[in-house]
Amino acid sequence: MAYEYLLTALPPLPDQPGSALPISAETLREMIKFEEHELSEFTEHLLRAIDVQNLEFFDLDKEHATRKATEPVEGIRDQKDLPAWMKQGLVATSDIVLDAYFKQLMAFLEERGAEELMEWFRWEIGLRNALVGHRARKIGIPPDPYYVAPDFGLKSIEYTSVFNDLKELDPQAEPFAEDRFIAQVMLGRLKSATPEYAFDFTEIIGYVIKFLILARVEYLSE
Repeated sequence: MAYEYLLTALPPLPDQPGSALPISAETLREMIKFEEHELSEFTEHLLRAIDVQNLEFFDLDKEHATRKATEPVEGIRDQKDLPAWMKQGLVATSDIVLDAYFKQLMAFLEERGAEELMEWFRWEIGLRNALVGHRARKIGIPPDPYYVAPDFGLKSIEYTSVFNDLKELDPQAEPFAEDRFIAQVMLGRLKSATPEYAFDFTEIIGYVIKFLILARVEYLSE
């Protein structure tokens, strides 16, 4: 199925991490809802990452940075009427909720036979955990409590070249240099993994994932 109308209606997303997003998560979700059910369902599962990020923002007293995605922001703040996977993690930390997010997402993708998307998230989960290990070693704490869905991610050795480049960065020159670099790595890999101007399901999903990557680091513009 082609999605020419939707892709031409969606505003182009910036390529620079830290750039302002031209569309809200809520508007993106509503626009995709007009398409067939499968695309909307996949998007719904992906955008739950924004809900997890909102929980983290509340933990950090950054309510101004929250944005509505699949759950009302007020419900997340007050921890009311939330889905079961999110409630289970709320007794602990936002890391536990993120762990639950990836586990339910991977279960959904496996059920739908979305192997290409599963491969992307195996890579993303592995990168996240490799970064956790890298940062934990720098400050001398055990990383294990902060890993998310470790059974699904690739092994840290897969990211050797990424961390070789990361060592060359000077965090004193730019406090968030590591965050910007990792976002650029993710955007680069996503661009090579998703088609352009194919107007198909994969391109739409690639758009949603790019939105999530950029939303995660929008604070870099501050």
